[in-house]
Amino acid sequence: MDTISSSINFTINQDIYNLIISLHNEYQIDLETLLYRYMPNICIEKKVPKQTRKNKKKTKHSVAPCEIRCMARCWGCWSQDKAVTYNSENDTWTYGTQCPRKRTNDSDYCGTHLKQSLRPNGLSHGRFDEAPPHMHYLKFKIDS
Repeated sequence: MDTISSSINFTINQDIYNLIISLHNEYQIDLETLLYRYMPNICIEKKVPKQTRKNKKKTKHSVAPCEIRCMARCWGCWSQDKAVTYNSENDTWTYGTQCPRKRTNDSDYCGTHLKQSLRPNGLSHGRFDEAPPHMHYLKFKIDS
C-alpha cells in the first residue's frame, strides 16, 4: 500500500476512533462494545480493473413446426401479437399464444411446461387447445 492510501486509512480510522471515544464519554457506553461493533476494518487500495468479458452470442430461437409444438398456452411469449384476439370468420376468441418450443419425448409439453404441469397447480395458463383455467383474459376482451 502506498503512503497516500496509508495516510487516508489512518485518518479515517482515527476519526472514527475519536467519535467512539466521544460517545463513550458522553453517554457512558461500554468502550469495548463500541469498538467491537463500530470500529471498521477499512482498507483503501487501488482497485484492480476488471477484465471485460466478450459478449456471448445470443441464440436465436426458432418456432417449432405445429406438429411437434408444446401444447401449453403462453401469455404472448416470443411474439408481438395481442394476447387476446377475436376471429370473426368462425366467431371464436383466442386467448394467449401456443408455446413455440418443441415438445420433449413422449410428452405434450416442452421441458419447462412439463415441469410446471407436474406441480399441484398445473400449467398456469392451461393447455392451448382447452379453455383457460382462469378469467384473467376477460379484461382484454373489452380492449380488443
